[in-house]
Amino acid sequence: MRLQKILVLFTFVAGTAGCAATQPKKAPTPVQEAVEEEPPEEKIVLPDGVEGMDINGDNKPDVFKHYKEVEGEQVIVKRETDLNADGTIDVTRHYSLAQKPIKEIIDLDFDGKIDVTRHYQEGVLLREEFDLNYDEKIDMTKFYEDGKLIRKEQDAKLDGSVDYWEYYDEKEVLERIGVDHDGDGEIDDWHLGKDKSKIADPESGGALSKEGPPPADDLDKGEGTEAADSP
Repeated sequence: MRLQKILVLFTFVAGTAGCAATQPKKAPTPVQEAVEEEPPEEKIVLPDGVEGMDINGDNKPDVFKHYKEVEGEQVIVKRETDLNADGTIDVTRHYSLAQKPIKEIIDLDFDGKIDVTRHYQEGVLLREEFDLNYDEKIDMTKFYEDGKLIRKEQDAKLDGSVDYWEYYDEKEVLERIGVDHDGDGEIDDWHLGKDKSKIADPESGGALSKEGPPPADDLDKGEGTEAADSP
């Protein structure tokens, strides 16, 4: 399908009184974002202009690329996508001035609420947060190292506290599962991968450590560990 570009230019006027600003064509209503503080080097950049593209041939823009002028060049700092052509933005991705992704928010069920938030560092996926029951609260978080999944934490009981952990090896294969049965924030039982048989309890090294689950040798020796701090 041939892309039909629809240019939507924003003109921002500052400093001189009486200057008129060109009125921009309205983009679809974006998904409401929670305001949060970003690391200093990963601040979200405000755009100077936007370009819309029609990708489904209905003569309406579905993708919006927001640009910032940097040293005379137009640099993309935000991309918005209307996946189902209903006039509402479903995916928003922010970029640094180096044009690397910083943050991405996704509305999976097209209800105007955020279901998945992805955080990046230097363009590499760092963390994913999921709202599994559509109550606008984080129920599951996936952590990545060098772009690979290393840990998953979940509020399986949906009571506001993490009670389920998964740890993955360097090949992203599920290695161990930790479960908190009594809601005290500490792992009560460890299970080996997808095997539901218990391999350890708190007295034999099953408590969560700052380094993650204890090695199999430590579990056999019964060496205890302390509860982990949340990242």
